[in-house]
Amino acid sequence: MIYTTENIRVIEFVEVIRNRPAMWIGGVDSVGFHYLLFELVENVIREFQYNSASKLKVTINTDNSIKIADNGSGISLKKFASQKQRSVLEIDLTQIDFNIPEINKKRSFPHQGLGLVVVNALSENLVVNVYQDGYRWSVVCQQGNIIQPLKRHEKTQQTGTEITFKPDREIFLDCKFDSELIVNRLRELAFLKAGLEIEFEDQRKNFSKNFHSKNGLTDFVKFLNKDEQVLYDEPFEIYENLRGLETEIHIAFQNIIANEGSVAGFVCDHHNKEGGTHILGFFKGLSQTISEYGQRHGLISGEPPSFDDCVFGVSAVVCYNVTNPMYESPSKSYLGNQKVIDLVCGITEKHLSHYFSEHPEIAEQIVSRAVFHQSQRRMLNS
Repeated sequence: MIYTTENIRVIEFVEVIRNRPAMWIGGVDSVGFHYLLFELVENVIREFQYNSASKLKVTINTDNSIKIADNGSGISLKKFASQKQRSVLEIDLTQIDFNIPEINKKRSFPHQGLGLVVVNALSENLVVNVYQDGYRWSVVCQQGNIIQPLKRHEKTQQTGTEITFKPDREIFLDCKFDSELIVNRLRELAFLKAGLEIEFEDQRKNFSKNFHSKNGLTDFVKFLNKDEQVLYDEPFEIYENLRGLETEIHIAFQNIIANEGSVAGFVCDHHNKEGGTHILGFFKGLSQTISEYGQRHGLISGEPPSFDDCVFGVSAVVCYNVTNPMYESPSKSYLGNQKVIDLVCGITEKHLSHYFSEHPEIAEQIVSRAVFHQSQRRMLNS
């Protein structure tokens, strides 16, 4: 075949997404269309980090469409002459926006600048209401195309953005939103973003749930341990902002008595379900601090407890925020940065050693717990 200019066709970005949806959201199954929702939720999280929004509401409607609303400043309605006098909102709905605010570059959000156009392209219909400048403004879309340009409506004192969309049944295998999955993710975000008020409503089931955490990760650990007997009352919290490395390390943990414990790892708010080097670094720092303290205070005689002995019964949330995380798969389920191990280990040792020196009774309980598990393990192996 001979190619000429007649063979060339310009493909609009929306069409590119609709032709290859898995490239943008990972698949067309349930995970894929829930990803659309969480992409918009991430936008509200950014507003919260800008101190612009304080409330998020997610509503599943009876027709299985879903609405995401916030009380932020609203998506910009500024118009550009270079874009045929289209507003920023209309551009964001149909084009790539590479003008990413600096705060987002430091948090590795998914598909930065692509979120709204991807959601729009893969929706049967989508309506955006923006409450700004004393009025309600709206844009209506179908399958990624704007069918009602920006329109001004009634006056209002409300501010924020409200997006309602319905996943396209021509693309997705199943379009029924899973309220349990959504509730679990919104609960996580409420713990990770202390102070953010989150409301969830499922009108199909007449079910609603509110989330708000004042103490963030310590509340998260208490939630993980709500049915457990704990070794001491309050979780211990570690926070370090390494500005030179553009890195934040935030950890909370508490020991429980009867069971193995549970650890949840997050990188830039993404749940790493398979773990990662940030968790390994925390465990390494914890075990080394326990061994060092125990030997120095005569609580350990002979061989120190193993790594597994020290981390048994620990419930923890380990958060690591960095500019360029290295995941081992597109699902972001495991963090692979090897340098993170020693970094998190050192931070853990520094803070935990200080905590042990100020709370010797708790330090003794934690060390004794590790020694007890060591003896139990030896009995089972003998």
